[in-house]
Amino acid sequence: MSLNSSFLHILLGCLLLSSLIFTVNSNALGAEYESSFSYVLGAENGPHKWGKLNRNSDLCGSAWTGDAGGITIKGSEHKLLQCHCHIPAEHTVNGVRFDTELHVVHNTSAGNVAVLSILYKIGEPDFFFSKIIPYLKSIGTEGANLGAIDPWSIGLSAKADYYRYYGSLTTPPCTENVTWTIFKTVRTASAEQVRALRDALDDVSDISSSLDKYDFLL
Repeated sequence: MSLNSSFLHILLGCLLLSSLIFTVNSNALGAEYESSFSYVLGAENGPHKWGKLNRNSDLCGSAWTGDAGGITIKGSEHKLLQCHCHIPAEHTVNGVRFDTELHVVHNTSAGNVAVLSILYKIGEPDFFFSKIIPYLKSIGTEGANLGAIDPWSIGLSAKADYYRYYGSLTTPPCTENVTWTIFKTVRTASAEQVRALRDALDDVSDISSSLDKYDFLL
């Protein structure tokens, strides 16, 4: 896997025009997810509409506007679509489940999906989370435009080691034939950051005392 060189160029140019639309729905996750979700850019049920498709079951909707770059996998260019967190992590490594997992979702014009996964343990603060967290309390259900957010600040690396497998999405509509890339290096996020992410879903329990899972989009 190689990260598209446009990422580097975007840092100097196009990224200044790319904005992150961030919305959070305070409703809890329900079992009645509809099958009408799509990862295809511009679709009526695409990512920019997720926050409106089912108010009873989805937490939020988000999308990068403008050209936020992408990745190239086996010669196929995948554009950056959105990112979301899972607390605790969904993937385990050698039986270990980490505190947080960030999924960076990409797709092609044909709708093929590739997800980059970054695992986090409690430690030093994460730079990307520090950019997002200050907005969490003020966003509400209608969303807010955070302005220009550099996707490169997530900390993706073209030279990082990773695991690769082909599976499905972990959230509805559970689309199959998804290319998963799990970075081997486990990053760190502070306890305060993880707590803030969970508090965004109106949960104030201590991060070490609950096995409940909290998912939301960034």
